[in-house]
Amino acid sequence: MSDPLDPQQAKKNAALAFLQQNDLATARTLYAEVIAADPRDGKAHFMLGVIHARQGDLAAAETHLRLAVELEPALAAAWLNLGQVYELLRRYPEAESCLLKALELQADLLDARESLGRIHFATGRLAEAIERFREVVDRAPTRLPALSGLITSLHLTGQMTAAYQIGMQALSVAPDNAGILISLGQICRDVGSLKESLQYFRKVLQLVPGHPAALLGEAEVLERLGRPDEALARLQPLLPHADQNPDILILYAKIASRLGLDAGIIGRLEQALGLAGLNFRTREQIHYLLGELHDRAGRYDEAFAHYRSANTPAGSGPAPDPGQDPTDAIIASISATDFAALPRADRAELTPIFIVGMPRSGTSLVEQILASHPEVFGAGELNFTAMIAAELGYGRGAFTPDPAALRLLSRRYLDLITEHAGGA
Repeated sequence: MSDPLDPQQAKKNAALAFLQQNDLATARTLYAEVIAADPRDGKAHFMLGVIHARQGDLAAAETHLRLAVELEPALAAAWLNLGQVYELLRRYPEAESCLLKALELQADLLDARESLGRIHFATGRLAEAIERFREVVDRAPTRLPALSGLITSLHLTGQMTAAYQIGMQALSVAPDNAGILISLGQICRDVGSLKESLQYFRKVLQLVPGHPAALLGEAEVLERLGRPDEALARLQPLLPHADQNPDILILYAKIASRLGLDAGIIGRLEQALGLAGLNFRTREQIHYLLGELHDRAGRYDEAFAHYRSANTPAGSGPAPDPGQDPTDAIIASISATDFAALPRADRAELTPIFIVGMPRSGTSLVEQILASHPEVFGAGELNFTAMIAAELGYGRGAFTPDPAALRLLSRRYLDLITEHAGGA
């Protein structure tokens, strides 16, 4: 005849059953009773820490999970959950240390790799974030959170082709996932494929009417298409939140500037720079926009100060990973030898003159001087090349251009500038 079940074990079994039924309150009470009887039961501390974390009491979760790893230092799941609690508390160095310990004990913990990816992303270490998210996706190709993190990290580092490909992989897993559709819309927007971008944002709005990110995305594309009135109409439901959401405010400032409604917008943008938790890329955008607005108003010292701040991110947001500058990535992607070997368009033209330079470097002045000649037309800043290239598949397909596509691109570009120039 077998011995009766140990009362402590029986109580732990009951607590686990209640936890599996999502009865967190009863499970918490039972685990607390187990710990009261045996304060050195590390696994009970672990389970109680997990329950506190699920209930949102991160301080209590930290207390019990720390006791769990002290009492059961080989319990990988305890290190994992403690790391995730520190992640939620934004105590990233402690979180990273715990998660690495969890992987040291159990290398197949995908949750630990995914959490490390999120931490690297949050701290601006995008190359490491990509590496961690790829580790997860390679092992679990249908895991949406890792796919989403990988898409965003690739997008932010300018790796548009890879970001688009991973986005399509994620879409095959979840065709109606709003987050994936929005990411694809943003990628298409940024490579200039604006019609395709609109399709993704509008599909989200069909699935979730009034979805804020989709409304914002659609308004951004309409603004880029030169339809500011429509953009403002789409943005209207979000405007009450503009001063607390810098993305909405930035777009509103662009639209308002085009429609002559920008009174007071500089002050609102300046105020937005003081928002807590502003990430470095949003801060950079605000500084660039303020530089443009001050420049347009003839306040050149203020404009230059904002342009300089945009190029030297500082403040509460993490500094960008110096190894992940998109321009550096583009430069490194092709050598001078590779470039010389690329196919060329077969239409030789001397018509276009390209003036390239940094803001406030004199490009506008050079254009004005040249355009003073009666046979020269100053076209301003045009985005024809990016838009035509995107329509032909650049940014999503192979890097090596097709000669036929190049001929089409050059012909369309020259036709467009000829149309703009009139008789010049």
